[in-house]
Amino acid sequence: DTVYVRFQLAAPDARVVAVAGSFNDWRSDELPMMRDRDGIWTVTVPLPVGEHRYQFVVDGAQWRPDPTAHAQVDDGFGGANSVIVVGARGLVRS
Repeated sequence: DTVYVRFQLAAPDARVVAVAGSFNDWRSDELPMMRDRDGIWTVTVPLPVGEHRYQFVVDGAQWRPDPTAHAQVDDGFGGANSVIVVGARGLVRS
């Protein structure tokens, strides 16, 4: 099963933002986000059912966890990965 999940980040000063995670082998340039006029970046991603870890990549260099995620885990590099859980009926937990 695949569920479409919308990722969102407020970053009005950013020039480019992408989402990278376990669902795309942490490729920082594969899922670029679109900016609205208020500086909110969004992208909708088809995700398989299960638990996924992710971060936002701002301006190609800054890796940031999702400030709105309900769960975060150690990323092994001194930071944190956000966690999202997707069920067959949609988002279970972010």
